[in-house]
Amino acid sequence: MSAMPMKTSWPELVGINGDEAASVIKSDEPSLEVVVLLGGTPVSMDFVFERVRVWVDSDRIVIRVPRVG
Repeated sequence: MSAMPMKTSWPELVGINGDEAASVIKSDEPSLEVVVLLGGTPVSMDFVFERVRVWVDSDRIVIRVPRVG
C-alpha cells in the first residue's frame, strides 16, 4: 500500500483566521514549517519544500491560498 501524497495547498482556508489556518496546515502536514505573515511583508523569493506561508490582512484573515514553497 502506498502512502498518501503530501498536501501542497489549502484553498479552503482563504477567509478564515490565519492562526486557525496554520493549525489546520500543521494538522494535515506536521512536518511543514508554517509562517503567518501580514500581506505586503517583504520575503525572500526562494522556494522551500518544507515551508508554507499564510498571508493575512490586518484582521489576521487569510487573503491568499496557502501553498508549500
